[in-house]
Amino acid sequence: MNKQTQNKSCWKREKPDGFSLSFLLPLLFVFITVNSFGQYNHHRIYENLLNGRFSERLSNAEIIEETNLQNKTSAASVIAITFEAFFSGNEAKIEKAIDITDDFLDLSEEIPYNLIIGHTSEAILKSMHGNYFSAMISFYNAYRKIKAYEKNTQCVEPVIFELNKLYNFTFSKIPDNYTMILNVAGISAIEIDTNKICYQKNQQLISNTFATIYQLFAKPKSINISKNPGEMSKLIAGIYYLGKQNPDSALLYLNQMDTLRSNLVVLNYYKGLAHLNKAQYDLAEWYFDKFLFLQQSGRYIKATLLRKKWIAIIKGRPTQGYTEAILERGSDIAYLDKQAKKEAKKEYNTQLLKARLLYDGGMFKESLNVIEQINIDNLNPLDITNLLYRKARNLQGLKLYHEAISQYNLLQLQPNRGEYFHKKAMLETGKIFIKLNEPQLAIEHLVNVKEIQSDTFNEAFEQEAEMLIKDIKNQ
Repeated sequence: MNKQTQNKSCWKREKPDGFSLSFLLPLLFVFITVNSFGQYNHHRIYENLLNGRFSERLSNAEIIEETNLQNKTSAASVIAITFEAFFSGNEAKIEKAIDITDDFLDLSEEIPYNLIIGHTSEAILKSMHGNYFSAMISFYNAYRKIKAYEKNTQCVEPVIFELNKLYNFTFSKIPDNYTMILNVAGISAIEIDTNKICYQKNQQLISNTFATIYQLFAKPKSINISKNPGEMSKLIAGIYYLGKQNPDSALLYLNQMDTLRSNLVVLNYYKGLAHLNKAQYDLAEWYFDKFLFLQQSGRYIKATLLRKKWIAIIKGRPTQGYTEAILERGSDIAYLDKQAKKEAKKEYNTQLLKARLLYDGGMFKESLNVIEQINIDNLNPLDITNLLYRKARNLQGLKLYHEAISQYNLLQLQPNRGEYFHKKAMLETGKIFIKLNEPQLAIEHLVNVKEIQSDTFNEAFEQEAEMLIKDIKNQ
């Protein structure tokens, strides 16, 4: 693809299928560490991150607005929001990160270290946003600051080395006409000598963790982690396989982690998810209960309570009290918690819920067997739509593409009651036609995604459809 045809949608194209930002949040937000005795310096934050020491209270990136910017911990906050925006490709997060970084730079005029972080982050963020003209100025400033830092310091801090990798990656993505102007000004990618990286106790863990993350851009079928990966690499690999509907592989990594020594409470949540997707409901509930006992507030409380409600439904137990608990407990910052809040009052068909969870675990045949046993005459109109959707998704998972298309077409004949089924079905039909090497049919269906209304995921589905159309046209 010609670089001049690229725009900000290319950032979403780099995001791996099946790996959502919500799974990376435990990694990204540990950059911002706050406790009652004051703030850790940036070295300690990264050591905590890479060793999985998450006992310190976490906050989201907006903490920078309440932080004394005359210290390096606030620079770590800017790095955190930059990485979060980079890995998510979310426009709202990118815009918020740009605003925070601008404020950070305004208050950092006399601090060389902060200027390196600020200008480099701003170059990355503005490029992602497609604001290439303004990004050129940031690239110019970042280049000068990084080169001066490298020249005048005995060693380069690992975090600046990793941030420089993102600088190089974004620099390679900007259109040719902007690259040419920057090259004339002497601005280019920056290759830092790896032998000049400062030695730190956790230097190898830093490199291993980021090496694991960078693999995700290649949309791999599997992840390879080093012999000494560190807790975060294991967590990332485990979460990655959960997103790939492979709970067995996820547990291979998650079970290697030391919950007690790392104090990694969220590990219990992910283990619960893995066992839930394997239909091991007792084990799943045990880990969910452990998570809720150790995590009294914050992220994934709502998501965990919803999944406990699902287990209660499947096991035929009373579910009263769950709706109120989901609505009142925990935060709703993370995507999974927001979704749990939306589903708090939802009534579930037990068999369709079983089929949904089996599908999430990649158990497509087992899920289809459950669906085939459902008497469609006993279903309400919305559950009929749900059944057709679940059946189509499993057929698609088994690569029975024509059978899946038939089910998606039947679904489109059902009344659209505002759920995501119709819009997602149109998107998935387009994706199947891409698999079948039918680009025109794929485009027809992907264009129609925007015409279908949904109460949830509207923007996400439409952005994915637009991205796929551009990919087809650029082939």
